[in-house]
Amino acid sequence: MAKLDDLQKWDQVTENQNGRPGHWIPPGKPTDVPPGVQPESEGKLLCLECGLWFRQLGQHVVAKHAMSADDYRRDHELPRGFGLHSTPVKAVRRKTQRAKWDTDLEFRATLRPKRSRQELAELSKVAGRDSLTRAGVRAARRTGGTVAKYGHLGTAARKAKLAAEVAELCRAAGFAGIEQVFTLHPELTNQEIAALLGMSKGRVDKLRRRLGFEAPGRWAKDYVVKNPSLLPPIPTDELAAVPHGTQPTRNGHLLCLECGRWFKTLVQHVSVMHGVKMADYLARHGIDPHETRARELGYTSLTDLLAATADWNGTDLAELLGVTQRKTRELRHRHGFTPPRGARPVGFVPRTPRPHPPLSAAELAAVPYGRQPERDGQLVCLECGTWTRGLAAHAKAKHQIGAEDYRARHGLPSDLKLHRRPTSAP
Repeated sequence: MAKLDDLQKWDQVTENQNGRPGHWIPPGKPTDVPPGVQPESEGKLLCLECGLWFRQLGQHVVAKHAMSADDYRRDHELPRGFGLHSTPVKAVRRKTQRAKWDTDLEFRATLRPKRSRQELAELSKVAGRDSLTRAGVRAARRTGGTVAKYGHLGTAARKAKLAAEVAELCRAAGFAGIEQVFTLHPELTNQEIAALLGMSKGRVDKLRRRLGFEAPGRWAKDYVVKNPSLLPPIPTDELAAVPHGTQPTRNGHLLCLECGRWFKTLVQHVSVMHGVKMADYLARHGIDPHETRARELGYTSLTDLLAATADWNGTDLAELLGVTQRKTRELRHRHGFTPPRGARPVGFVPRTPRPHPPLSAAELAAVPYGRQPERDGQLVCLECGTWTRGLAAHAKAKHQIGAEDYRARHGLPSDLKLHRRPTSAP
């Protein structure tokens, strides 16, 4: 078996059975790979179970070795957060996920934590204690992380590399170091310093806080907060002074009436942090989203909107309010407005006909013998007077009469269809 340091043999390229170039496949399970090391070569990872090379190792171990990715990492003492896909695949996924994060709001909402902060803190502690027992993490902490074996775990080497990069960027901008930048330009924000040095805003913020320099921005005088979520929670007395039934907004952010913090969306916040459903939150604070919609449309209240649209049908009103037709009936009933009877737009074809009241005994007796009444695509049962779309099934279920017996009893033709017929638009 070849040694791990001899990467040329691991990366030897030959032709496979299809005549295509591929990695040399060592026979059996590799035995010379130390614990905590995951070999990678030419954009592929070595499976430590069978010795094959793959770009995405997680799918392979699940399909071929009947073990999950966590089991694979635990058996070979890899860190819990170690990705089982190669560096090129990571780069493609990072680019795709970043583009999806910027454009898809629903995808961004799915990535938010579903647990509380206390649960996440406990899980993080458990994961940290578990990782400290693995060989890869111990070796990285002991050696400082060498590039050949523990480059993905070398915290000391990574910090040194980042510090060298920051020093190089500062020298290129004409400064002796990052401390001189913060000292000479205390009025510059993190974003301005990031543009000056050519680094990310997050790195500037971390360096500023690590070195103890106070940033301007939201602490400066007369500063207009662009992102209200950065503000501390408002005091309890101001929160209690918010009128009942109102939902304060600021720069596209909503105020949580439970804790006084600002968020772009409150649905997940109130459910995770306060354990309250959004419907209960709205009912507790007297907030009606339909009233807000009415004010957005230019009406003083929902009652005025319903009065102005009293002659509208449910379809048009539901489209205006952004709700279902059933919700429009509930709103009209709650505010004392009767929906217009028979109000339909031009060309409207009902999917399901309205139910008609059953015929009385006198009306049923007045039906001529040998005639089957029909109305709006429904047939009347000559046994009980009920209107139905499937007369044969109704007669069988309610009166235990087959279709042939029903036709013979009421003198109907033998070829008469006892089911709903197509209707034309009114």
